[in-house]
Parts: sequence; structure tokens; C-alpha cells
Amino acid sequence: MKQAKRLYFLATLWLLVAAGVTFGQLPEKPDLIRVTVDPETGHDIIYWKPSPSENVDNYVIGRTYVNNKDLLVLTTAPSSATSAEIFDTESDIHPVGYSVYAVDQLPDGKQNNSLYDDPDSTLFLRAVFDSCKSSITLTWNDYNTWRGSIQKYTVYQRLGSGIYQSLTTLPEGIQTWTLHPVDENTPYSLFIEATADHEDSILYSTSNMIDLYTNMSVVPDAINADFATLGENNFIDLSFSIDPASELQNYKLLRAASPGGPSDTVTPFITSAKTIRYQDEISFTSGVYYYRLMAFNNCGKEAVSSNLACNVLLSGTNEQLMIALNWNEYLDWPGGIDHYTVYRTTGNDGLPAEAINVGNDLFCSDDYSSRINYNDPQSTRVCYQVAAVESAGPGLAPNTSRSNVLCFALDPDVRMPNAFMPNSPDEVNAAFGPLFSFVPERYKLTIYNRAGLKIWEGAEPWDGKVNGKPVPEEVYMYHLRLYNYDGAGRVLAGQVTVVYR
Repeated sequence: MKQAKRLYFLATLWLLVAAGVTFGQLPEKPDLIRVTVDPETGHDIIYWKPSPSENVDNYVIGRTYVNNKDLLVLTTAPSSATSAEIFDTESDIHPVGYSVYAVDQLPDGKQNNSLYDDPDSTLFLRAVFDSCKSSITLTWNDYNTWRGSIQKYTVYQRLGSGIYQSLTTLPEGIQTWTLHPVDENTPYSLFIEATADHEDSILYSTSNMIDLYTNMSVVPDAINADFATLGENNFIDLSFSIDPASELQNYKLLRAASPGGPSDTVTPFITSAKTIRYQDEISFTSGVYYYRLMAFNNCGKEAVSSNLACNVLLSGTNEQLMIALNWNEYLDWPGGIDHYTVYRTTGNDGLPAEAINVGNDLFCSDDYSSRINYNDPQSTRVCYQVAAVESAGPGLAPNTSRSNVLCFALDPDVRMPNAFMPNSPDEVNAAFGPLFSFVPERYKLTIYNRAGLKIWEGAEPWDGKVNGKPVPEEVYMYHLRLYNYDGAGRVLAGQVTVVYR
């Protein structure tokens, strides 16, 4: 290649001579030593040995491109110079080849140019950041004219202006290296330096500087399990609050049968929302379940897990109107439990509700025998629900987790009068019907005459009339069927006497 260049140059000289151009002595070419990149400025610097010729007026520094041997002249340097700095560089996007030749200015305004060697190319460093592997992989080309004489490659990290830390050294032939692990969301400035023997000296060439930032999605500082509570259709409603600074979008809802037991995935989420609500369509009363929300980074690795949330399962017994309730502890709000509240309702509509603060107890007893009042009886249907209340910080609204609703159908005591007076002036004992300790869901009262014929039937007390007419004084038979909320029925039968004043 060099021989062809010389022939090309000589042929050019011959053509110029044939055209009548005069020439002085052709200067000898300078010896290109090395090209390097200044890690601080990014400028390219070219070093050479001066031409041995005495008739050198200046040097020309040029850039060559792949498959193009023509020089793009970049700058000139005086005859005393042995280096030049190139400010407008491309060495940060690809390897750049530089050459130098000597110039002899002739009296007639012409010039003789020395030959120049094949270019020396800068080291070009590339980097790939892999957030999933938490690594930076570097690759670079070797120094094209030092092949076989490179002692080592050194990988440097820039820590500050002019302050560099050596990360590793590698032998010639190794042109890739991976830095692992790297810190998340951290700037890195890296470059390569090649070291070579050159005659009686050691030469160095540095690559371009790679500046990159290990940008990873911001992981939430915390995910809070707000509550697990009774939802519609006896399912479990869940809520989770995510740190607003989080950039993650991949989550899984996990469910376990014990606080530290193995978990099953209920459902995945892909969302940027900072509050996640979900209803787990599992029967609330089928067991106590422990939930957590797991966040995953962009590489599918577990990043942050929430605290636990569990449903509060209420159970109880009714023994001779003594109702005993108990429930499991709610886990696990960061501030713990402030207190539990037991809500009691009677009748079908469940209103109004009476609240009983039981502190941190996990049990409660309710003696219903003290509520017996035949003159103003309550319903036999009584229902309970427990609410766990979070111990929240000052100014924060506490979360609440409500249990299932547990209902009992009390067994009423029934008292039937043996006589009544339909025309009583003060309406006391003016109708015949049952007296209850607690009112059942409904009842049906049937009246028969002495001949066994049904003369009246209703779901309310009998006023002693049939078709609007008073019945005669005598003894009648009654049949009472009770229907209670638990589906149980009772039948009572007896006699009642109708008397008049």
C-alpha cells in the first residue's frame, strides 16, 4: 500500500515536471508516533517525530476515512511542532484515522509535500448498560498500527477532574469487558488506555470518554396494604397505596393461608396508578387470608413488598341467650391496631347499629337474657360485625377493616293467654295473641270453634270477631305456628275463652 502511494506520488511529480513546474528537494516524511483522545476535553491529539529534512516549512495534519486514502486537511503546524490538537473531532462516534506530512514551500509559490504513512486510528470505546443485569459492557477497537506490541489495556473510571481510578487491566487481544455490578441511578465516566512498547519508549493512547447514567425505574420506598375488608357478595375488598415517586408498573397480588406461609398469585397488575383496589372473589367466611402486593422492576425481579392485610373472620355461639363472639387479629398495619369495635343490630333492616368499643380484645360477650321485655320485645334476629381500626399518625384518617356479619335467631319464649275480653273498655286484654320475649320473623294464628271448624286465621292478634261480628262466649281452640329467622318452626296449640262484661 505504501509502495503504491509512492508510485502515485512520483507519477504526479512526473506530470507536473512535464507541465513545466519546478521543484526543490522533496522533504522526507515525518514519523507518526501516536494519536490519542484527551479524556478531559475530548479533543484528539496527534504526535509525530520531525522530518529529517532541513527544508520543512510546516506540517499538515489530515483525517482519512474508511476506503478513502485522500486526506481531509484539518490544520497545519509549524516546522518546530511535534504534535497538534484537533478540536472538531468525531472520535466519540467512530474510530478516526490521522496522518501527517511535511511541506516545503518553493520560491515560485509551489510546494513539495512529503509522503505520508497509513493513518493511526483513535481507540473508539462503546458501552451498553443492561439494567436487568446491573452491568456496563465495554467494547473497543485495538490500536491499528501497534498490533503485536500492545502491553495492556487499562479501563479507567473518571472520579473528578483529572482524577481517574483504574478498574482493570487486560492483555492485547481482549477488547471487551463488563463492569458488574453497577450502582443504580449513578453517573459513570469510562475510557480505555492502550499501552505499547515503541522502540526505546512506552506509548499511551486513550479512547473517547463514555458518559452514561445507570437510569433505573424508581422503586417505591413503600407499598402500604390499606385494608382487607368485607365487600359485596361476601367477597374480600382490598386496597394498596403505592409511593407516589414510584416508576414501577408491574405488580402481583399474593394470597396465603398463614402470615409466613407459601403464597399464591391472585392476579397480576400492569398499572401506573398509585392506589390499587381489587376484590378477591373468594368467600369471606371460607378462611382467614393474608394478602400482600409485590412490585417487580423492569427486569421482572422482585423489588418491594407491602405489609400484610388480612380479613377479620367473626365467629360465635349462642347458649341460652348468652352470645359469645371471637375473631382473629388483623395484620399488620404499620402503626398497629388502635381498637376493635363490635356493631350490633336487630331485625331485618339492621338499623340502627349499636357500637361497642372492646379495645384490643379479640372477644366479646352479650347477655341477651337481660333484654327480655314482653311488653316491648325486640326481634329474635340479632347480628354482629367487628371493625378493626388502624392506629394512624396525627392528622391521618385511620383505615378500617370490617369482618363478616354474624347473625343469630334467638329462641323466643311464648306466652298465650287463656281468656280475653273483646269488649274491654280500656282495651286491655281486648284481643287474643301471643306474648313474646323476642319477636320471631312471623307467625300464623288459627282459631277453631268447639266443632273443630276453622273460623279465623291471621298473622296478628284475633279481636274475637268473625266477618265483623262478635263470636259468642265460649271456649275456642287455637293453633299457633312460629317462623323464625333461622328457618326453624314451632307449633303451639291450646284453648282460649271469650268472655264479655
